[in-house]
Amino acid sequence: MIKAHKIRFNPTLEQEEYFRKACGTARFVFNWGLSEWKRHKAEYPDQEYGVMAIKKDFNAIKAEKFPWVYEVAKDVAEGAFTNLARAFKNYYDSKSSRRQVARIGFPRFKSRKNKRQSFRLNNDKIGVADHEMYVPKLGWVNMAESLRFPGKIMGAVVSREAGRWYVSITVEMNKPEPIQFPQPSVGVDVGVKMLAVLSDGRQYENQALLRSKLDRLKRLSRRLSRRQAGSHRWHKAKEQLARFYARIANRRADYLHKMTSEIANTYEVIGIENLNVAGMLKNHRLALSLADASFGEIRRQLMYKSEWFGGRVVTIDRFFPSSRLCSNPECHMINHDLELEERGWICPNCGTHHNRDLNASVNIKMEALRILDKSPVVATSGATLVDRM
Repeated sequence: MIKAHKIRFNPTLEQEEYFRKACGTARFVFNWGLSEWKRHKAEYPDQEYGVMAIKKDFNAIKAEKFPWVYEVAKDVAEGAFTNLARAFKNYYDSKSSRRQVARIGFPRFKSRKNKRQSFRLNNDKIGVADHEMYVPKLGWVNMAESLRFPGKIMGAVVSREAGRWYVSITVEMNKPEPIQFPQPSVGVDVGVKMLAVLSDGRQYENQALLRSKLDRLKRLSRRLSRRQAGSHRWHKAKEQLARFYARIANRRADYLHKMTSEIANTYEVIGIENLNVAGMLKNHRLALSLADASFGEIRRQLMYKSEWFGGRVVTIDRFFPSSRLCSNPECHMINHDLELEERGWICPNCGTHHNRDLNASVNIKMEALRILDKSPVVATSGATLVDRM
């Protein structure tokens, strides 16, 4: 099992200059390799020209044409070719439907204006000791915290985001032993009003981190728009806006990680809906709230964390009527007249009063157990849930 630990760097001015050179070198090598591939493909369309051949050609001429690449570690250029090979692989896997995610386009040239600049370092040249990391051809660089993950270091990626430098260190670890879960199963209903409601009644508040700071976002955006593009004050305002977004993203990630870790550590079987988040974001009235809540990220984190601890996440079909279905085991009637703004409703068949989110989470849990063949959902009248749908 491989984990990545992202830590903030505290570089000196000389060290920051080295980082900038390394980012520029990685960007140049990536663009040069992509340009050579396109040139060779245009001249010799029937010949294969892979990344290994491109790398060999680059190494043959770099001493004469690009001597400045020796000012940084050789890992930087090698990492750029690694990124180029991965970009090609992702594109062709997506094109052939081997990659079951959103369609990925052809690799594009990198720009120095991109908000994220980075370069790779191999594990054979770096070293980590307490609050420091050794970078080849640079020396020891101070880190904001020590590496918490024990195991073999596989490599590192140094990046600049919102005016700050970070290092993401990947570590190969032994998979933890399956734990004894305090609770057997739970259903999780995510929403905008409450971020997550569990079938046992536990609730997680939606902090609405971006929406609550919209006034400050507007001020920072106006300040940037009033500056002359490219000026010193324009760069300063741009960095302030970038740091605002970074702080919101970090606070959101911290809250989601704490929430999903608690759920994954507590319940062996977790049921959650497979929502069409991309389709939901097309509703411009709800797009900001939905993006701020990060439904897709919640499901992603629950899936890999539950697997770590020996549990399991069961995804429920997005068309399952979790909110409209009466969770009374003797009823299971579907309320087709339920509106989105109704937070509670009374079942017209059995008279049970339902909280919308809690009722949905209970139904998600029962459907997850039914899928696992642990608890078939059957009404006492003999009609199954499928019959009533």
